[in-house]
Amino acid sequence: MSKFDFLDKFNSPRPLDADIAAIESFALEIGGDIVAGEQGRFLLLSTSYPPGFAHGTCSLKTVFEREYFDHSHFEFAATDRKIALSDLVLVDAETTGLSAASGTVAFLVGVGIVHDGRLVVHQFFLPDYPDEPAMLDAIAEIVEDRSVVVTFNGKCFDLPLLETRYTMHRMKTPFAGVLHIDLLHCCRRFWKGRFDDTTLQTLERELLGVFRHNDTPGYLIPQLYFDYLRRGHSEPLAGVLLHNRLDIVTLLFLADVVQNYLDRAEQSGFYSPLDALRISRFFQRQGNVERACAAADRQLTSFGSDGESTALCLHTFKLHKQLGRHDDALATLANLLSAKGETRLLALNESAKILEHKKRDIARATEFVVQALEYLDSPLAEISYTRVAFWNETLDKRRRRLLQRTK
Repeated sequence: MSKFDFLDKFNSPRPLDADIAAIESFALEIGGDIVAGEQGRFLLLSTSYPPGFAHGTCSLKTVFEREYFDHSHFEFAATDRKIALSDLVLVDAETTGLSAASGTVAFLVGVGIVHDGRLVVHQFFLPDYPDEPAMLDAIAEIVEDRSVVVTFNGKCFDLPLLETRYTMHRMKTPFAGVLHIDLLHCCRRFWKGRFDDTTLQTLERELLGVFRHNDTPGYLIPQLYFDYLRRGHSEPLAGVLLHNRLDIVTLLFLADVVQNYLDRAEQSGFYSPLDALRISRFFQRQGNVERACAAADRQLTSFGSDGESTALCLHTFKLHKQLGRHDDALATLANLLSAKGETRLLALNESAKILEHKKRDIARATEFVVQALEYLDSPLAEISYTRVAFWNETLDKRRRRLLQRTK
């Protein structure tokens, strides 16, 4: 056999009868149905999860007890919109490549909805490329009945790719004008740096207690589909379907975790300083400085001396200052008056500024500046030479101005 004959063995198309037999066999294997129409055919596998279903340490019953999700918990530029569970459509696609270019095809699309008190996951599998319009049309029928799409990295990948496929076939995309919540950005906002990474499987392990066993690696999935197209090997695709189905289920539970995380934002002592800092910054980015300050200020009841606590304290001080709460700003800075290095100098200097300009207490302001200068000259300061020069100039200038105001 020549090398060209060897290549033909893999590249030549299989007979039509073999295609039909492979599809029917695969449908029987996974318990799915073959849906055929004028535009083509596809495999549909629907899985229903009852309220008692447990995903790691979480239960669907707990999620279903929620009346709605707050849009403001998931987006910076959010509204006061309340999102019912019945409004959600969870979408995850398995594709022939890792880019959203026009040549990449979504051969498996999982679509999850909450219906009749159950989580229902519909999985649409593409048996061959010419059948894509039929599959896309069926997906559109489900998406069009919902108003909010939930994905994980869907803004950069899943939705642009699917919209491209609809455009390629001159079909109307069902995602136009639909509110899109990408949980990847939410999770990075609150948990980046806490875990090894912010992949979906890491987050579900750390936040939901889900440990996947013998899961199909994502990087293998395109090749498994190509093997199916060329040689009819459908057995490994059962693992791909399970992988996709678990991704969809995780999306709903992860949305619930984000909602709960923000719901408890103002409970004193519940979060670590880093949690409180990130939540407060999120509210601040939304323009809700009052809520940002409350979320940060309550955590200060368990204030420590570590770097995260110091960062939270400085952040809280700035919010009080922005809101014109000068007494609260001074009280917050008091937590840092025994800190080390430039943090103490900053706290003393900022306290002096408030006392001078807002409280008109020149005597106390002078005391803080003198304390700062004395600390700067002590061996405990541990400040670099260049920064010592900066602080000497800054503090001495303030001291001289305060002395002039006492005359």
